[in-house]
Amino acid sequence: MADILNNADGSFYKMVCQRLSSLGHEVTGDGEWIINFLIDKTFNHIKTVCNIKDIPDALTQIACDMVVGEYLSQLFVSGKLTDIEIEQTLQSISMGDTSMTYSNGEDNATAFRAWLDSLKNKDGELVCFRCLRW
Repeated sequence: MADILNNADGSFYKMVCQRLSSLGHEVTGDGEWIINFLIDKTFNHIKTVCNIKDIPDALTQIACDMVVGEYLSQLFVSGKLTDIEIEQTLQSISMGDTSMTYSNGEDNATAFRAWLDSLKNKDGELVCFRCLRW
């Protein structure tokens, strides 16, 4: 198990905070307690799904994204996360006479929820780390 996943020295917590900072969110108030709670919750989830006692190094970034997704999701649901701005994505391109269509069918909240789900729901990536339970 990686030392960073041990979180005894708070290095995984720091990694989560750096990831949040890279996304434009700074941890304030009771955020430290919530993040540490979500770290324990995520580690337990990974151990249960994979039926393992120690989390392998290869799951460091996956675990970090799961914690970040849970944290931002809780802030979003509680109304503490506002001013979400997601740029429109390109939906289609036509070559003749150059036509570009942007997707505007989704509002910012729907697109943000979909992005949060992609961060939180990583069980498909955990499959190759599963051990059989007898």
